[in-house]
This record gives sequence, C-alpha cells and structure tokens, in this order.
Amino acid sequence: MRFNFCDMGYKRILLKLSGESLMGSDGYGLSYEHVLHYAQEIKSVADEGVQVGVVIGGGAAPAPRSTMTAARSTAAASPTALWAA
Repeated sequence: MRFNFCDMGYKRILLKLSGESLMGSDGYGLSYEHVLHYAQEIKSVADEGVQVGVVIGGGAAPAPRSTMTAARSTAAASPTALWAA
C-alpha cells in the first residue's frame, strides 16, 4: 500500500530507520540493496513535495547515570576501553 503524504496534508515527515533494517544477510554492515530501496522510497516521497528528515539508528535508550559515571571512570583509566564497549 502506497501513501500519498501530500494528500494526507503532510508537508514534512521524520523517518526513523533502524540500523538493523539496513543490514544484509551477513548480520553486520550495510546491504546495498536495502539502502537503495530506502533511498528510492524516500526520493519518491520527496518528489511529492514532502520534506523528509531521516534518522538512522539511534542506539539504545540512554544509560542510567550510574552507568555513565562508571563509563567515564573506565575511560579515564583506559582511554581505549570505550572502543571495546
């Protein structure tokens, strides 16, 4: 089913894509086919005159303050520790 966003009265939309939705069958990285499909769909909406904002990923919900404090302490002790997390 295809929506016509202009007919629905939308001038702007914000599309949030999960990073996982862009993965290929390998379970990591980006799939060219998935990215191309999304790009074509986004372009078709933009061609209708709708401004499209795209957020890709976003990660997990914000960590509790105690977790952030522990992460800062770890980073201070070993600057490379956050790269492994």
